[in-house]
Amino acid sequence: MSSGNLKQHIGHQIIAMMDRLGVSPLTRNYHLFYMCISNTDQRLRGAVRALGNAPSQADLDEVIEKFVPEALGSNYMRRQQDDVLRNLEGVLSKLNVDQIEAASFTGAVNKVSETLANQPDPQKVTPETLVKVAEALVEAGRRKVVAGNKTISHVESHVEELGKLRNEIERLRMIANTDELTRLANRRSFDETLASIYSNEKRNSFGLVMLDIDHFKSINDTHGHAGGDEVLRVVAACLRECMRGDAVVARTGGEEFAVIIKRTNIEEMRKAAERIRAAVENLNIINRRPNGAPGKVTVSVGASMADGADTPKALYEMADSALYCSKASGRNRVTLAGELGTQSTERFLMYKR
Repeated sequence: MSSGNLKQHIGHQIIAMMDRLGVSPLTRNYHLFYMCISNTDQRLRGAVRALGNAPSQADLDEVIEKFVPEALGSNYMRRQQDDVLRNLEGVLSKLNVDQIEAASFTGAVNKVSETLANQPDPQKVTPETLVKVAEALVEAGRRKVVAGNKTISHVESHVEELGKLRNEIERLRMIANTDELTRLANRRSFDETLASIYSNEKRNSFGLVMLDIDHFKSINDTHGHAGGDEVLRVVAACLRECMRGDAVVARTGGEEFAVIIKRTNIEEMRKAAERIRAAVENLNIINRRPNGAPGKVTVSVGASMADGADTPKALYEMADSALYCSKASGRNRVTLAGELGTQSTERFLMYKR
């Protein structure tokens, strides 16, 4: 079965399974069942099986929180973000109290100033009056010092807390944007980054390379899902190593990867795509376990510059069309979207069906 047909088959499997179990067609539920089918985590599969028929959304959300918290709409993510906001509101509330106490000092000084200014004859101000004024200023000053010390104490006591909150925010961002198996950016992060680049970069200065591991279903069938997972990890590491630092490398699907290349042109992108293809072909994936990962794998590659696409979706579809033409033409090769002729396009459409 071709990669395109395999993905369509998996999609039908997921929809049929959710319909059979009476699961609501929510994005996070679809994500859960996709991960259950496409990954090899036996704990996740066992947890999904344990849900039985007609599971409640609360039970589904518990499994999502535990195994795929990066799913959009996850209660886990919302709860963590609520905790962060609640703690920050607490800090701001304490600082606001300190600000009110500090303002009272200014009010006391102003009141004393008004009292002195309203004396009908400043020459008749008695020593007793001056003593009272001095006592009022000292008391106001004391309250100001106390308020200042409280502010310092509050800030010092929350420096560590704020540091923990900052680290937690970074951790949540990593969970939300990282593919757990390969440690690359996930599809969500890829989509957000591509949209951002479209808003901030000239379209003739960047492009998209997409690649798909050839015969990946056969790899899983022959070497098991553990072997397939190892192939994905090694290919991901290879992509990180052979691309320069400002390239965005992501796992966008089961065995599909994408690379956003900045500051490039059509010829440089062709060279980068070919470098990726050759680097993967030269990998020696060694797994000493019985029936482990294969020694050699190849990838089919499609690429497109952004200047021919009005939207991120259009760029993705152009690179995807080039990728499938590489598949239809024999695999382990690079195709650029600008090189697709009528015959190639027709062959691609037949292959994708």
